[in-house]
Amino acid sequence: MSKDRLVTVYITNHNYCEYLQQSIESVLNQTYQNYELIIINDGGSKDVRHTIKNYNNNRLKYYEKPKIGLTACLNYGVDKAKGEFIARQDAGDISLKNRFKTQINYFNNHPEISLIGSWVSELTEEGDHLGDIEFSKSYENIKENIPFQNAFCHGTIM
Repeated sequence: MSKDRLVTVYITNHNYCEYLQQSIESVLNQTYQNYELIIINDGGSKDVRHTIKNYNNNRLKYYEKPKIGLTACLNYGVDKAKGEFIARQDAGDISLKNRFKTQINYFNNHPEISLIGSWVSELTEEGDHLGDIEFSKSYENIKENIPFQNAFCHGTIM
C-alpha cells in the first residue's frame, strides 16, 4: 500500500467568509500534498464564491448548496470525497503545515487506528494565543466519555 495516500479535506461554510481564506491557505500550504480540498457553501453569501475564484488550484473543488445545514453538508462532502482519508476543517480553522503529514504517518504506522485528532490552540481574532485545549489521548478515557461529551475537536480529525 502506498504511503502517499489521498486525503480529502472538506470545509463547510455558511456566511463565515471572514476567515475562510486563512483556512484555505492553511490547507494549500500543507507539507503533505496528496489531497483534494472540497469547499461547500451552505446557502451562504456570494462572497464565498468570489473568495474561491481567486484560487487557481485543480485540487480545490467548490460546491454551492441551498441552506441544508451542517450535518447535510458534511454528508454531501463525504459523498463527493475521493480520498482514502477524510480530514475535517471548519471555515475558521487553521491547520499547522505538518498536520496531514503527521496524521498520515501515524495512520501508516498504526493501521489499527481509524480516527485521529489533536489538541487545539485558541487564538484571538488578532492572532494572539489564548491557550490550548487538550483532548484525551487515552483510548479508555475516550471510550468512557464519548457518550457524554465531545472527545475530539472536529477541525482536527481525520
